[in-house]
Amino acid sequence: MHINRGLLGWGVFLITLGLEAIAIRGGLLDAGLARRALEVWPLILIAIGFDLVLQRTPASSLGTIAVSLVFALMAGGLIATTPIASRGTGLCGGITSGVNPAPQMRPTGPPTSGTLTGPATVTITTDCGTVRVDAIDGNDYRLGWQGADSALAPAVEASDMSLNLRRNPASGPASPAIDWSVSLPRVPQINLDLQLNAGSATASLSGARIASLRATVNAGEAKLDLSGAGDTTDLDGTANAGSLSISLPSVPGTLAGSLHVNAGTIRVCVPATAGLRIRVDGETLASDNFAQRGMTRSNDVWTLPSWNTSSSRIDLTVTANLGTIMLNPEEGCG
Repeated sequence: MHINRGLLGWGVFLITLGLEAIAIRGGLLDAGLARRALEVWPLILIAIGFDLVLQRTPASSLGTIAVSLVFALMAGGLIATTPIASRGTGLCGGITSGVNPAPQMRPTGPPTSGTLTGPATVTITTDCGTVRVDAIDGNDYRLGWQGADSALAPAVEASDMSLNLRRNPASGPASPAIDWSVSLPRVPQINLDLQLNAGSATASLSGARIASLRATVNAGEAKLDLSGAGDTTDLDGTANAGSLSISLPSVPGTLAGSLHVNAGTIRVCVPATAGLRIRVDGETLASDNFAQRGMTRSNDVWTLPSWNTSSSRIDLTVTANLGTIMLNPEEGCG
């Protein structure tokens, strides 16, 4: 009997994920213990190695099951302890079952600002909350936030060539989710690094000079629109048990990047005028729609017909483990 390893893996993953979430919500499994699953992340490497060793052997299904179990246990610990899945448990310092939710956040004072001369590095690290990023004319940036407690304002480290935003340590583990707005200047060239843990982020960066983008999403959702940005030549995106959507610009030359998805989804939207090449560097129970979008495959490389003739190229390397990578999805990337 032939076993479809893809269906087997997804079945084990979804069953384990659901059981873990139910156990946490029902109090059968300690949420703190589930969150600590990420501390043993090297198990992912061991499981994938186990799967590779057993491939093309009668026991290959055991490798598939091992990979699915490890990803499900880690993803379940993240998802079940986020505000989205559990209405705010210990991971995000929110509420627990049977306790009234925290009051709705209210606007605070006027935004703070500063100046970037560039080239500048901007790092935004968020834990449990919402971040909105846009672009404004000039060299000045603006930061705004909402909340009943001033500790919910971001901790800021800034100079004329760098801006680092992170959750204020004074907020404590029991504080409500953050709500930040960040306006980046269009004049200086910017290297943007966004790290999102259990929250949501949106970015609309039309006119900004985003030289490079690093985006990591852990058990959250980010929608990043760079379609109107300029100077972009470098991209690195990762989704772990989360969702990352990126709209890329058409720029002269080549935009090179890598995408990594583990038990999550990455959506990429590219301009019709851009040539596109995608190298697949390892897929474990992954799915994509490259063929449906007119790409042709040679070994592990997918290309659009315009790759050889376009003056604007996007060259991507992707890796996926129990994940999905969608190119120009029908619903878009916004």
